[in-house]
Amino acid sequence: MNKTRKVAGIILRLLGLFFFFSAMAVWFTGDHKWVVAGIKISLSEWIKPWWIGTGLWVARDAVRREPSTFLAFIIGKARGLAALACLDLDDPGRRWAGLGVAAGATAGVIFSIHYYYLVPGLGTRLALTILCSVISGGLHYGFWMAFDLLSGRVGSIIDEKAIAAARQSAYLLIASALVTFPLRQVDSFITEPMFRHVGIGLVAGAALWWLILAKWNAPGGAGKFRRYSTYASILIALAASVLGYYSDYSASNPKAPVRNRVILITLDTVRADHLSCYGYERKTSPNLDALAASGVLFKKSFCPMGVTDPSHASILTGYYPRTHGLARLFQKVTGNVKSMAEILGERGFTTSAVTSRPRLMPFDMGIEGFDESSGAMTWFRDPEAGARTAFRADQTSARDAFRRAANQLRKYRDRDLFIWVHFFDPHMPYMPHKGFTEKFTSKKFPRALGGNGFLEPGQKGYSPEEIQDRIDLYDGEIFYTDYYVGKLLEYAEALEPRPQSPNLYVVIADHGESLADYQDRPVRYAYGHGGLLYNAIVHVPLIVSYGRDTKSGQLPGGLEVDDVVSAVDVAPTVYDYVLGVKDLPSQGSSLRALIEGGQRKGRAVMDRCMLPTHREDPPRPYLSLPQYALVEDGKKFMQTFGGDYPSELYDLEADWNEEDDLISKDPGLAMEMEAKLKAWMDETPYTVPEEQNLSPQMVKQLKALGYIQ
Repeated sequence: MNKTRKVAGIILRLLGLFFFFSAMAVWFTGDHKWVVAGIKISLSEWIKPWWIGTGLWVARDAVRREPSTFLAFIIGKARGLAALACLDLDDPGRRWAGLGVAAGATAGVIFSIHYYYLVPGLGTRLALTILCSVISGGLHYGFWMAFDLLSGRVGSIIDEKAIAAARQSAYLLIASALVTFPLRQVDSFITEPMFRHVGIGLVAGAALWWLILAKWNAPGGAGKFRRYSTYASILIALAASVLGYYSDYSASNPKAPVRNRVILITLDTVRADHLSCYGYERKTSPNLDALAASGVLFKKSFCPMGVTDPSHASILTGYYPRTHGLARLFQKVTGNVKSMAEILGERGFTTSAVTSRPRLMPFDMGIEGFDESSGAMTWFRDPEAGARTAFRADQTSARDAFRRAANQLRKYRDRDLFIWVHFFDPHMPYMPHKGFTEKFTSKKFPRALGGNGFLEPGQKGYSPEEIQDRIDLYDGEIFYTDYYVGKLLEYAEALEPRPQSPNLYVVIADHGESLADYQDRPVRYAYGHGGLLYNAIVHVPLIVSYGRDTKSGQLPGGLEVDDVVSAVDVAPTVYDYVLGVKDLPSQGSSLRALIEGGQRKGRAVMDRCMLPTHREDPPRPYLSLPQYALVEDGKKFMQTFGGDYPSELYDLEADWNEEDDLISKDPGLAMEMEAKLKAWMDETPYTVPEEQNLSPQMVKQLKALGYIQ
């Protein structure tokens, strides 16, 4: 029986380790598509393998009814080294207290690094780390004492080894609860270099274990070294804290005044008509509503392409995809264009990017000029490239985007700053968020939902109930994002030192989203955005606020502009207000004159992304053909080049939802719009996009994002 229990214990322990390491692989690599023993693991479900591992270890302790011999072996080997450092590992109480000190220090270091904006100053971070160490050490010692008392009471009934095994199991259960429940609220483990930070924490933990628990009056040279090292450590910590305080104070009171902070916020997959400031009946965007009330809302703003990467490249450069050359996902800018980061950086701005979606980092898109970038990252070996290649792992939440952006704002508070912050959440699949989604659905346990893009011939569309379920989740995603946008705006407004000019905020979406709007049209398109140029996909919110306090703000509060504008107008508008220049290279034009009561010929041009094809996709020849849309004078004209596909014409003043195609009813207007579009194409330089071969990892990402099926 003892042999059977021993073998079973070994098997359970090995299986437990397997599940633990599977969970940690999700934390540290961000690779959230794992299958372990038939269990599917995703980023939001890493808790399952962690608790399976915990359960297996607890079962091992119950089967063996004795503590881990491996831990006893490690402690035995460490005793000699510990004795040289004046640490007593023979005392189990001190061992437990030391474990607590190390764990607390590690947690304190990681929190201090990841939540820099909450723990400013080196002295504060040192104090937090020491406090966490002392509290954790005391709790661990108390835990050992409780079991020691229990052992004294029931020692005659229960074997001492069984009590030790029970203590080990109880500790593991408590530790798992403390690890999993806080970490469910944090996804920094795929946006920060966790290995390095954990390493720093463990070194700090070992140092504090020694400083707090080593014997003070140990004899000989070891005792002297221990005492003198303690004095030196205290002096070094005090000196570092003082220097850190003055460094932090200098950053909060710079000699050269801070002139400008430009905060560009991009919202992924947010259609304008689902924001309450655009007239939506649901209160989905209270913070954006307040921002619009302090500035200017553009009612007819259009993105240049209904796909994330090309649209962001246009926002950041002021050029159309036709010219900057980033024409589809996972490509790079190939045109000779400059970004806002480059132009502002040349004029003394520090530039920072915080992104939340795979492969949207500036260097992924070939956009130059950013001093610092933060995004989710893992590594893989691409067999086609034959080298280790950076690859974005998975999207991160609005909560994490806010945390990283706040860290950047705090870090560079003493400089002129341009920061781009990208929020991804409203993108499909539409996820429930506790405390947010409930506002829009009566379902007690809503689950994440997605939807097909193009429907096959004969394929049934989505029912009204299915559509409403997805709309509820989508609105909840917007509400969740808006909450953290509001926190970011609030933090930026309170940040010291205040710049000489108010903060300039620009909020824009990269594209919208079809919510089964077109499933009953000939195109048979339900959910997504990649292949169409209809208004649900290309009409995006655009809000500009230059000082949220309308008394000191530089824009008229609550102004709504009805003229047609484009995302390529964002960069020249920023240059005009911040630099006072109107003639920097761009294909857009500054909106300042329009804001100040002037007029201009409003025009927007949209270009359909030619989506990358994959052998599993159904054949749709028109998706590989260029298509453009022109909006001007209240009309919208769409033309596909190549093949025998009819153009489309809509009167947006009377038919915003594009239900009445006028192409055959008004051929004269169609010819006029076609000529205008051709003239625009002739005068707009074309840049050949880079060649692209999709690796298996890229195909995986495209499927996850819903661009291929």
